[in-house]
Amino acid sequence: MRAAPLLYGDGGREPIHMDALRDLVARMSVLADEHPHLASMTLTPVNCWGSGVDVLGAAIRVAPHVARVDADRRLMTD
Repeated sequence: MRAAPLLYGDGGREPIHMDALRDLVARMSVLADEHPHLASMTLTPVNCWGSGVDVLGAAIRVAPHVARVDADRRLMTD
C-alpha cells in the first residue's frame, strides 16, 4: 500500500496507464474462469508505465479440474 502513490505519479514520476493494468487483471480473471484446470498464475515482473503494461515473466500451475457447484460467476459477499 505504501507504493500505491507511485501508480499515480508521486514524486514527479509519470503515472502508469491504469486502464492497461485493469485490462491485465480482467484478462487474467477471464483466463482463470475459462480454464478451470489452471491452479495458479504468477506474473513477475510486470512493468507498468504511462504507455502500457508488459508482463516479462509468467508461471502457471495446472492441476486436475475440480467441478464447481455454482454455475454463475463468483460473487464477493460478506
